[in-house]
Amino acid sequence: MFTVVPATAPELSTKDVPARWLEESAGVGPDPERPLSKAGVSLWVDVPSGRTTVDITVPTVRDKVEEPAESVRFQQVDMATGEPGPDGLTLSGSMLDAS
Repeated sequence: MFTVVPATAPELSTKDVPARWLEESAGVGPDPERPLSKAGVSLWVDVPSGRTTVDITVPTVRDKVEEPAESVRFQQVDMATGEPGPDGLTLSGSMLDAS
């Protein structure tokens, strides 16, 4: 399992993703708007042994707000503690404004 952790750049927010996806991924709604790392978003991702890359999709919604590139960063969760592990895998990506 991977959970969203703070990114080093402006971060995708709860208003940047579909409300249904947010509900399914974190059990929360988009209001109040907050960074995804503060919303408890987690994903199950299968990373086959020996692979060094994996693709995941985070759906986004089109809005009319001009924004800089935004990022999302997932950290592998240590299943013994339930917390992001410092030595775990990291998945990251960014989105450019599509408006």
